[in-house]
Amino acid sequence: TILSILIGVNQRRKRLEQEKTDLELSYLKSKLNPHFLFNTLNGIYALSLEKSDKTASAIVKLSGMMRYLLTEAERKEVSLKNELDYIKDYIELQKLRLTENNQLNVTVTGYPNGKKITPMILMTFIENAFKYGVNPEKDSRIDIGIKLENNSIILNVFNTKSRATNSEDEDGGRGLSHTLKILETRYSGHYILETEDGADAYRVYLKIDIEN
Repeated sequence: TILSILIGVNQRRKRLEQEKTDLELSYLKSKLNPHFLFNTLNGIYALSLEKSDKTASAIVKLSGMMRYLLTEAERKEVSLKNELDYIKDYIELQKLRLTENNQLNVTVTGYPNGKKITPMILMTFIENAFKYGVNPEKDSRIDIGIKLENNSIILNVFNTKSRATNSEDEDGGRGLSHTLKILETRYSGHYILETEDGADAYRVYLKIDIEN
């Protein structure tokens, strides 16, 4: 009947949309920004030349991040605590390339309390802050705030612009586009995203309602 045909078409459409979203999520999970990896390895190399006590810790953080991407981040949902640990390690490794010209402020408040989240949702905004907000030769500032309260996670990111953004940029533009689609698919009606793209700075406010 016409009704059964329509039902079948609708189910197929939903299945294709889900498959598309899964592919987009796989894209986000599979990428470890090559520029980040290159800069991190250079930073670790510099630490080793200095015979710094931080060398071993940096290697452990990087290997842990890669292990996370290859294993746990393959899931549709992951432990919020593990996702936050991944973010913290990423930020710690980014510090290796900062100079006295770069100001970084990071605050994380609240407790995960066993909650789960779709992996890599927050990372795109944090990655872009470092990508477009850091220039070792210029004064710059990045503020990252993560707040866990009740059944919500709130991300605030601010960065001064050290270089021009490009919507066609593979890691910046396409990564952001994929993240927005995943947000709408996984958290439709349960998130708020506000961005402010100024001449000299960029701000992001993201609130996601998550449950245990």
